[in-house]
Amino acid sequence: MKYRLRAACVCVREGAVLLVCHRKPGRSEPYWVPPGGGVRRGETLLEAAVRELREEAGLDARVRGLLGVRHVWEQEEAVFEAFLAAEVTGGSLRAESGHSVVQAAEWVPLGACHERVVYPPAVLVWASDPTAHVVPVDHFWMLPLDLTASPAGSRGEGR
Repeated sequence: MKYRLRAACVCVREGAVLLVCHRKPGRSEPYWVPPGGGVRRGETLLEAAVRELREEAGLDARVRGLLGVRHVWEQEEAVFEAFLAAEVTGGSLRAESGHSVVQAAEWVPLGACHERVVYPPAVLVWASDPTAHVVPVDHFWMLPLDLTASPAGSRGEGR
């Protein structure tokens, strides 16, 4: 079984949530998601989320905490995605140039989100009250994750 770990920033400002528009080949309708992407080997979830925000939307941020985790199957791959509450600290909003999937980056008013396809829908719940659902960063571990490593004890090692 293959695994993929993703991290995304959920940023809310003045009643709007930051979303990026994705358009994938073979899919007729664009959809909107928080900026995010794959966690690289040796990266923490926080580092990956901030890097992806910078790459996809041109913004810098400070991660405040964990909003939620979802698991989905994509083809033969188990995808685990962490959604992190983040506060924008700088940068200039722009869509990633030269990216074949990301088409736009926008602050979308919460009242207008129903006019777009937003994934996952829980993003809108989190964005509607961004402080209520956050597990602060200092309350959970953010260690680099290596899904290729064997579990302890699998080769006769002690636990």
